[in-house]
Amino acid sequence: MRQNQAGLKFQIYRPVGGNVYNLVAETEAFDQNGVTAITQHNFSPLSYQDGDYLGWVHTGQGTFPFTGGAGNVRWRYGIQPVGSNIDFNGQGARVYAYRASLRSEERRVGKECRSRWS
Repeated sequence: MRQNQAGLKFQIYRPVGGNVYNLVAETEAFDQNGVTAITQHNFSPLSYQDGDYLGWVHTGQGTFPFTGGAGNVRWRYGIQPVGSNIDFNGQGARVYAYRASLRSEERRVGKECRSRWS
């Protein structure tokens, strides 16, 4: 990760159609100032469904390094609130260096199974 990036949040996006995705949840912002790797961060669990996408938002320059020439990534400049339908109108061949680990809490609320990723 690049240093001196404020306001990094991981987000869960749900496809709406075409290049439009609904922002359904996000973590609290955390400060990466001087941090080059985050191995654990305690934030509230984010519920997700099959077919959802993991993304991120930040202020300033790009947060994660990437290489070009492979992959198919979409992006959008600007920060939108949870609940927004976002048109990811930017696109390019990029491979990013990040990883998320998912785990089930094995706790059911009605028919919903809540999951946590970190």
